[in-house]
Amino acid sequence: MEVIELMKALSHETRLRVLNLLIEKDGLCVCDLYEVLHMPQPTISRHLKLLRDAGLVQDYRENQWVHYKIHPELSAPRRKVLLEVLTLAKEAVLFQADIKRLSEIQLAVCC
Repeated sequence: MEVIELMKALSHETRLRVLNLLIEKDGLCVCDLYEVLHMPQPTISRHLKLLRDAGLVQDYRENQWVHYKIHPELSAPRRKVLLEVLTLAKEAVLFQADIKRLSEIQLAVCC
């Protein structure tokens, strides 16, 4: 993945919110994400596809449900950029509210 692709993937609020949640919990189902973010499932899925195509997240199946996590083979420099960007983002009230909602909802066992 080139640096431009990385920056494009990190340039949208929704994708940053998703990444922030995936850093907080090591793996979430799509239904957990749209529950926390209060967005339609197709919107969340579209952003997850872009993150997956950029190599930032990896999907995996548990039964018929698709879960996502930060890609375990993300290179150290790209992981560092991701963590630095999310450190700045976590200062925003919106990102803090997402983490609070994540802690309050009962994560799907699945959907």
